[in-house]
This record gives sequence, structure tokens and C-alpha cells, in this order.
Amino acid sequence: MTVGNDALWWYGFGLSLVLALWMLVPFWRGRSDALTAWNLILLGSIIHIGIGCMEVYVHRMHWPELKWFDANAHEIRWLFLGTAVFFASLLFFHQKLRFVDRLFCNRLAKWPEMSSGVVMVVIGVCLGITLIMPFVENIAFVREVAINFSHSALSIAATFATAYWLKNRISPFALMLLVVTFGAAAVESMVTFAGRRLLLTVIFGPLAACYWISWRYWSRVKLVALFGLLGTSLLVVAAFYSTFRHMKGERTASSVVAKAKSVSVDDVKSQLSDIYHYMAQYTVHYSLLTIRLTDEGKLPVRPFESLKEIVSYPIPRSLWPEKPRDLGIYIVTDTLHLPYKTNWGVGITGQGYHDGGMAVLILYAFLISVLAKAIDVPMSRQPNNPFLLAALAASSAHLAALVRGGLASMTINVLESVFFVLALAILCRAIFGTARIYASATPFGWKPSAYLPPR
Repeated sequence: MTVGNDALWWYGFGLSLVLALWMLVPFWRGRSDALTAWNLILLGSIIHIGIGCMEVYVHRMHWPELKWFDANAHEIRWLFLGTAVFFASLLFFHQKLRFVDRLFCNRLAKWPEMSSGVVMVVIGVCLGITLIMPFVENIAFVREVAINFSHSALSIAATFATAYWLKNRISPFALMLLVVTFGAAAVESMVTFAGRRLLLTVIFGPLAACYWISWRYWSRVKLVALFGLLGTSLLVVAAFYSTFRHMKGERTASSVVAKAKSVSVDDVKSQLSDIYHYMAQYTVHYSLLTIRLTDEGKLPVRPFESLKEIVSYPIPRSLWPEKPRDLGIYIVTDTLHLPYKTNWGVGITGQGYHDGGMAVLILYAFLISVLAKAIDVPMSRQPNNPFLLAALAASSAHLAALVRGGLASMTINVLESVFFVLALAILCRAIFGTARIYASATPFGWKPSAYLPPR
């Protein structure tokens, strides 16, 4: 029913085409920017849901214990309908609900002035956060927050170093600071996290800073060509890291560098040989399986479980052992009893089916659109603000993975990245004061042209 089902391939292709046009057309017409939280969400949707449908058409899952699974007509129909309802709602809310724009148009407008002192304090705090981890790893809640803050700190430091260099391009010190900070952050991201998301956020930081401070004023043709090249490069870099990200033994800077040096071109090509799986990571497969397990009662419906998980996050599990967990974890261990230590992204449609159905999918679409606007609206009014750039960079890979899931864990990662940047801004304001005019603030709730000349 699934492998070789033409409807799945064409549905994935059609969805990818619609979302791609929704990104490209406003950008080409000069009505939106390219590197935004909204476009990251759409790009992640193409990768995980659009290509994910094509992946289901191409082959089954490789897990030996799940070779039996083949989606039936009801599960495929619900996938199609639920996905369509979610993305139609998401596009509608983003396009039509202007009160959200008005809500954020004058928020997040007070920041420290960009200076050498501010950059040194931010990079110093980011370094300190990464160094305190051994001292807080046994403290409930503090450990989890410190881990996520330390992950965000890497991309934040790389973003600030890039912004500082862009303002001081002839300074040898600024160039040295950028090279050292970015190199250290990239290596540390591979030491501390086996997933690709952390390394991609570190790489995205300099790209976001270059785009918002300089590249956004280039011609559209030049930018489209540049982003095509950068997208291909990011794919190759991620494949390069995938060849050794599950390395055995102790993960240290020296061992990571040694592994990186041993990677061959053939190793990278092998990662990309199954491009459907490499991109989609079984997201739609897992959505279909989640629908089956929910229908069979093996996964009881838990209304609004993702929201409950987000709200309950500050409560230590030691105080509330039964607080909501991520569906992508317990579906593997508790429901299917698979002998693997892994975390599935069950997809927005599978998550919505498990969390209550169509109404929940519409609510999640609304909340995701609000989350995107909370980052994009202030960013469009202060394009040279390194704090907002850092928040976008630290959230980037998590935003792209929102529709893959787990929805709650990705949202928490985004929120912690933003809160960490706000904490850094408060600290710097206390030391250095607030900028008198950071960028022009407009009183209206819709975006000005993406191609206003720099002041």
C-alpha cells in the first residue's frame, strides 16, 4: 500500500512545490527576506514532510523489527488530510493574522550598543557556560537548562564574532576572533552533540550575520545563486559529519579532529546514496506508524500532550516523575520495546493525531506561526542587531525540525535560545547601557520592504 504508491510521491512533490513557491515568490518580489524563522520552518517542512512522502514511496524502514508495517488506506488518507489541514492553517495564520505582527512590531526594541566590550562579554559568557557543565551535571533542572544554554552559546558566539568582523573588516584582531571562535565552536559542537543540528546552528550563525548585515542588499539573482551554493555546501558538510558522528569511545576535540581527517570522499557519497532517507529520516513513516499504534490503542490519545510537555518543562522530573514525556522517546522504548537508544521525529501529522486530531493540528499551526513572527518581526526592523541575529542562528536548526518533531523538545530549544539571548542583552545593558537608536522602528504591524538601503 505504501511502497510504490504513486499518490505518496506526487503528494510529497506537490507539497514541496507549494511550500518552495511560498518561500521564493515573496522573496523575489521584495516583500520578505530570505533567512527568516518562517522560511526555515517551510524548508524543514519540505525536507521532512514533502521528501518524507517520497521516501515512503521509495522504500520501507530498515528496522528489522518493523518490516511488517505497511500503511493502510485509512492511515494514508488521514496523513494527506491532516498534513493539508495543518499547512493550510499555517499559511493562513502567517498571512492573515496581522495582530501578531502588531504585537511584536515594537517589542524587543531595547538593546545594548554594538561595541568591542559587548562582544567580549557575550563571547566570554558563552565560553563560561560551556565550562561550567561538569559542575552542574548532577543538579536536576539546572543540568537540562545548562545543556541547552551551552548548545546555544556556541552559535551565539560565532554569530557575534562574525557581526563584529563585518563592522571591522580591516581589523586583524576581528578576523582572528572570528576564525578562533568559529573553529572552536564547530569542534565543540561535534564533541558535545552527536546530532547534526548543533553543528548546523554554528555554521548558520555567520551566514545569518552576513546576510542580514550585508548580503540582503544584493540582487535577487545573485542571492538565489548564492543560496543554492550554500545549501549544497551545507548538505555536504552535514553528510561529512554523519560519517563519524556516532563514533565510539570518548568524544574529545582531538578524537573528533582525527576522525574528521580520516573521512574520504567515498564516505560522504555513501551517506548521500539514499538521499530520501538522509533528508527525511523516516518522518512520514513514523507518522503513519503513530496513526496505526494510536488506532490500536497501544498509544492512548493524550490531548495537547506537546503543550503539556512545554508547560511542565520547568518542573524537575524528580518532583514529578509522571510529567509528560516526548512521544518520540517513549514510542520506541515503552510502546514498541525496540532495543535501540534513539529518538524518533514522528512528524507533525503523527503528533497531531496522537494529541487530539484536526483541531489540535490547527492550534499547533497557529502557535508555530506566532513563534516565527516573534523572531522575524523584530528582526526585520533591526537587521544589524547581533542579539536578534544570534537568537535566529541558535534557533535555526530547531525551527527547521519543528514539523519533524518532537514538537515540544524543538520548541523548548527555540525558546531557551531566545531566553539566553535576552539574558545576555540584560547583562550587557546593565554594564554598557542601552543604544539610543539601534534601527528605525516603524509604528505599523507589517513588514517594510526587505531591500531598504542600510543607514
